[in-house]
Amino acid sequence: MAQFLINLPALHSKQAQIANSKAKVKVVCAGRQSGKTYVWRYAAVKKMLDGKKGGVLCRPKTNKELFTQFIEQDYIKPLIESTNKTDLTVHLITGGQLTFYSSEVPDNIRGVTLDFFIVDEAAYQHGLSYSFNDCILPTMTTTEIDVMIVSTPCGYDYFYSLLLKGFSNEQDFESFHFTVYDNPFCKA
Repeated sequence: MAQFLINLPALHSKQAQIANSKAKVKVVCAGRQSGKTYVWRYAAVKKMLDGKKGGVLCRPKTNKELFTQFIEQDYIKPLIESTNKTDLTVHLITGGQLTFYSSEVPDNIRGVTLDFFIVDEAAYQHGLSYSFNDCILPTMTTTEIDVMIVSTPCGYDYFYSLLLKGFSNEQDFESFHFTVYDNPFCKA
């Protein structure tokens, strides 16, 4: 098998804490331009390099945009074996795969076997409780799936209750919070 040298961009200290967490469910509450999208992309690429298959649940109408941004990253382009712009799936030459799902139809996740799952901008997804409890959690029963739930804060909603689980040390959960001021790559 061919070997590749991939130079992933550096993580700042708060992002590194998330990337190194061993929790099954990582809940990230971070402000705009703080690097939350980058940390889930980084985590996804690392897993895909190991041949893992994952999914991203996005707000309606952003899944295509996030898919396009993902496949246009300079460090990922040489690793892409194929993309499917209808299914919003990218396959790497390592066997890794990532599919972007719309939170408008979370039932599309049902029956899918994945190794990791990401929920982007979770606080802004209507029906997050249903998506998480009825569509994502059942996939965790068959594999050692990791879940990363990422969002800008938006009130005291279901995302907030998941965040509290990690801050109260509930089993399998770990929560993180950071702001734009924690991001040394952003001139705030």
